[in-house]
Amino acid sequence: MPLPSRFSKPVIAGGMAAGLLLAALIGLKLLSPGGDPGNAGNSSAVKIPPPPQDSADKASSGDTSRKSSAQRTATGNLESEQMETAPSRKEAMVAVSIRARRDLKLLREGSRNELESAEAREEFAETIRNISDLGERKRLLEERADSMRIARNKADAEKGFPGRAREKRLIALMQVQSLWRMNSYLAQNRSLKTESAQFDDQLADWVEKSEEMSDEEFHQSFNHLQRKLNELRIRDQAASTQQP
Repeated sequence: MPLPSRFSKPVIAGGMAAGLLLAALIGLKLLSPGGDPGNAGNSSAVKIPPPPQDSADKASSGDTSRKSSAQRTATGNLESEQMETAPSRKEAMVAVSIRARRDLKLLREGSRNELESAEAREEFAETIRNISDLGERKRLLEERADSMRIARNKADAEKGFPGRAREKRLIALMQVQSLWRMNSYLAQNRSLKTESAQFDDQLADWVEKSEEMSDEEFHQSFNHLQRKLNELRIRDQAASTQQP
C-alpha cells in the first residue's frame, strides 16, 4: 500500500537521523564520569591527587631524612652499647677497688708498728681521758705523734722501695671506683655523652693493662685520666650554671 504523501522519503530520512543523534547523545551522557547510573546517589566529590613535588625538593627531603635516620641510629647504637657494658664494667671497677683496698690493708698490717696496735691505741685513749690538764694532754698527744712518725719512717725503710711503690699503686687502684662513678654521673649530660663513653673505655683499658705498666707509666697515665675527668667536671659545672 503506498505511503501517504506527507511521509515522503526526505521526511523519513530526517526523522531517522534525528533519532540516531538522540541515541548518541544519551550514550555519551551514560559514559561520561559521574554519569554511571549505579553511582547516581553518591554525592561525594572526586578527590584530585596533589601535584607531584619538584625533583629538587624530593632530593633535599630525602637527604635530610636519611641524615636524621643515620644520626638517630648512631646515637641509639652508642647508648645501647653503654647500657650493655655498664653492669659488667661497674662490677669490674668495684672489684678492682675492693681488691686494692684489701691488699693495701694487708700490706700495712705487715709493717704496722707497736704504737698502731688496737691495744696501744686503747691504752693511750684511757690515759688521755684521765688527764684533766689541757697542757699535759697536748704534750702527750704531740709526743705520741712524734713517736708514731718515727716508727712509720722506720717501717717504710724496712719495707724498702718495692713495698712503697706497691703501696702507691694500690692507693691509685682504690680510686678507680670513684672515677667510674663520677664519669657515670657526667654521662647524664647529653653534651658530654660521647666523651664520657670514651673516658669509660680508656679507664677500663687502663685497669686491664695496669699490672704490666712500669711505675712511671702507671702513675703518668693515671694522672692523665684524673686530669681528663676533672676537665669534664668543669665543663659539666659550667653547663649547669648557664641553664636558666
